[in-house]
Parts: sequence; C-alpha cells; structure tokens
Amino acid sequence: MKIALFLQPFTYIGAIVYYYALSLTSLASTIVLTNTSMMFTFLLSLVILKSKFNASKMLGVFVATLGVFIIILSDDQPAEKNSYLGNVIGVVDAVIYSFYYIFLEMFLKTPKGKKIMIFGLLGCMGIISLSISWFMLLVSHYSGLEPLEWPPTNVLWTMGASLIFGHILFEYTFTKAVMILGALTANVSVCIIIPITIAIDAFFKDHTFSWTYFIGTVGVIHAIVSINLIAYFTDDEVRKDVSFTEDEHKLLDEVPLNFS
Repeated sequence: MKIALFLQPFTYIGAIVYYYALSLTSLASTIVLTNTSMMFTFLLSLVILKSKFNASKMLGVFVATLGVFIIILSDDQPAEKNSYLGNVIGVVDAVIYSFYYIFLEMFLKTPKGKKIMIFGLLGCMGIISLSISWFMLLVSHYSGLEPLEWPPTNVLWTMGASLIFGHILFEYTFTKAVMILGALTANVSVCIIIPITIAIDAFFKDHTFSWTYFIGTVGVIHAIVSINLIAYFTDDEVRKDVSFTEDEHKLLDEVPLNFS
C-alpha cells in the first residue's frame, strides 16, 4: 500500500495533464510529445537508477522517438488546434510519466519488489484513484461545474472494453515488463501500439498508407528490437529473468513430444 500511495500521484496527475494537453492542442502533437517520455526515462535512469550510459540505447531511443514523429505525420487527420501551451503541457506530462516509470522500476527490480503481486499493487492504486475521483466528481456535479449523466448503452460497451484492454490488461503487462526488462526497454517497446493503432483505424476507415508511415514503422520496430537485444546482452539480470534456468531446461527435455 505504501508503494501504491507513492506511485499513484504520478499516474493520476499524469492522466489529468494528458487530457488537458489534448484539449489545447492536436491529438498528433499530444501523442508525439508524450512519447518523448522515452528520452526523459533514459536520462532519469542515469541520474536516479545510476544506470550505465549506453550510446546504443540512446541512439535507439532517438530512432524510436523519430519514428513515432514520422508515423504521426503520416496520419492525414487534420489538426484543428495548435497551441504552444498545449505542447508545453504535453512535454510536462512526458516528464511526469518518466518519473513514474523510473520509480516503478526502482521498487520492482529489488528482490523484495519481485515478490509483489502486480494485481495487488495496481488494485491498491485503483482504489486510491477511485476514492479521489468520486469525491471530485461529486463536487463537480453538485457545484454545477459539470453535471453527471448516465452514458448511452453503446458508450458503456466501449468504456467497458477500454477498461479491460486499455487499462487493466495493459497496466498489468506493462508493469510486468518493467519488472523484467526495466523502465526504458518497456517504455520503448509499447511504442509499437502507435503504428498498430493507425493501421487498424485505416483498415476500418479504408484509408491508404503513405510512404512515411512505413518508414516510421520500420524505425520504431528497429529501435524496439535493438533496445531489447541490448538489454538482453548487457544486463545479466534481464537475461536471467527472460531465460530458462538449467533445471527448467532439464524439465522441458523430459517432457515427451508426441505429434502422431
């Protein structure tokens, strides 16, 4: 619970800042700027986690960030808003989440932290967030600032799917990735969501892809693969966590394989 109390302000404030930035500037700008968290995560890992400087990792982070930028430029959705303040707030949001990723790794990569139940940790953070949100929602409703209304059925289904896949499953798998790979590698790896999301959106809306989309996607994939390989071959702890132990290999060898 102490860890949840420490981490929750970063995610809660980060979410508020993200949507505030989104209200002031375009979606494309917000996505690009919030994904600069990769660079801040790399820098904070050097300062807070005392990680060794790795020029290859720095190059991988740069390529991933550049790839995201190119992918977003390939999206032909019009940007109706363009606000300097919104862009600045987007960068602030990236810094907030970078601190969250670093502190999450700091807690989870310890021997005691690896024994933490991830669902328990995320559940405690959710309870804290729910408690704060309900209070703010009630104040907003009864003050007339933003009255609450029951959403339509189709919106409820969308909200439910978003809750399950976009929050519960994503937060669990991402936290597990931070525990095994570290904050930087996990942060860079989730960038693959961006080209996949645009591809799915284009499929349903019958959009065509520009050449910049493919260039950006190749850059992102190359950066993800490179940083994961660097983490595997330069970090003994990562290699230990993602590899089978000698006993596990013996156990697999003893399993009979029958394809008939």
